[in-house]
This record gives sequence, C-alpha cells and structure tokens, in this order.
Amino acid sequence: MYIGKKAFENCISLNRINFPESLCSIDNEAFLNCNSLERVIFSNKSILYRIGTKAFKDCVKLETIDFPEYLFYVGKQAFSTCVNLHFVSFSEESNTHIESRAFEFCLRLEKVKISSKIIDNAEKDSFYACNFNFKMRVSSFNEYGYRVLNFFELEDKGFIFL
Repeated sequence: MYIGKKAFENCISLNRINFPESLCSIDNEAFLNCNSLERVIFSNKSILYRIGTKAFKDCVKLETIDFPEYLFYVGKQAFSTCVNLHFVSFSEESNTHIESRAFEFCLRLEKVKISSKIIDNAEKDSFYACNFNFKMRVSSFNEYGYRVLNFFELEDKGFIFL
C-alpha cells in the first residue's frame, strides 16, 4: 500500500493519521500544507521504507514523529517548516538516509533520537536552520557525520538522545 503524490495536499480537516502496518511508501507532497495535522502514528510493525520529497512540508501543527524501524529514506524537505515539531525519533536499528533539508526550519525541534548509522547516511544540511539549544550524544561519527551535526554540541558516546 502507498499514498500517492499530493493525495492529501491542503487537506485542512486532517488532524491525526494512524498509518496501517501495510503502508510501504508516502509519495512526494502527499500531505503538503495540511495545516491542522498534529499527530502521525506508524504501527510498530510498519513496513514503511520511504517518505518522499515535501511529503509533510508546511504541516505547521505537527508535533512529534516516531519513525518505524524499516524506514530507509526521508526525502528533501519532507518535514520542512513543520514549525511546531519538537520531537523526532528514529529506530536504533534503522539505516535511514536523510536527504538535504529534510527537517529545515523546524524551529521548535528540541529532542532528536537518532543512531550514528543514520548520521553517517544523512546529507550535511538535513537539519538546516533548526534552533537547537541542547546537547546531543553520538556513539561514533565520521567526518561527514560531524558536518551533519556541526551545529550541535557533541558529547561522550552513546545513542543520540535528549
């Protein structure tokens, strides 16, 4: 099962989504500008592997995202200008590639849970123009991974979590 391009674009009455575990892909701009969307819930057994470009861009009320384990790809600007997004969590087991500016201008982003594997696969400006005011921990990072998080204060070792 997949959600097609622009399927729910500008759907102002949508405020919560419970995705079934059979969902495997969310196409580009599927939920673009859904101004009332506050919560997105993925099943624990979800097989979702792809979130397309601008899929949730401008969902200004979206507050938290807890990504499923098998997520492989988050597209460019997928969550751009989700200005109330304050918590993002990736499974420790996942190996997700995060494209350029996927979380740009998420101005209230306070907590990010992410593995070093994902950081190694992320574009350098994945979290562009986020107002981070906290410390994060990372277990290991290469030079490229450091550039991804060059605006964070890196500490000790361990899974990135705050």
